[in-house]
Amino acid sequence: MYLDIWLQPLVWLMNWQGYLSGSTHIAMRLGGFGVQPTRAQLEQVSLLATRNSPAVQAKGNLAMMRWDATADLSRLTIPALVFIGGRDLVTRPEAGLAIADLAPGAHAQMMPTAGHMGPMECAEAYNSAIERFADEVFARSAQSAVATQASDTPHRPAPSRRTHGDDDHRAL
Repeated sequence: MYLDIWLQPLVWLMNWQGYLSGSTHIAMRLGGFGVQPTRAQLEQVSLLATRNSPAVQAKGNLAMMRWDATADLSRLTIPALVFIGGRDLVTRPEAGLAIADLAPGAHAQMMPTAGHMGPMECAEAYNSAIERFADEVFARSAQSAVATQASDTPHRPAPSRRTHGDDDHRAL
């Protein structure tokens, strides 16, 4: 990574050579996707990876290697949905399961055919899972709010309702 930063112009030329020869596409296909990427998805990811500054990408990778939020997971106070790509070579499934285990109220969602680019290649399945999860979370929140409101509100008799005619006799 440090060499990529120091030798950025050369690395950028090598990246473009890989893109033009097709080796970037092969690397992205094998390392980034599961079983069903389209040509357009593969092209988009390959082109974006080639256009990215090698120095910026390297600095991001170095920062990721030093970043550890494991201790923070136990302090999450909101529901979390953790996607786990069954064919992800970048983030191993065991890492996703560990995240789901450490975060209270987290739900692990296995996506057996997805690679690291799962949200792109399996967008419909991811969107459906997010929709179901959001519906469950909102339904639980609504039930909890109703239960809290019912237990916090003392029972009072309903106020009597006057009709328009009740006030007419006072005016006379």
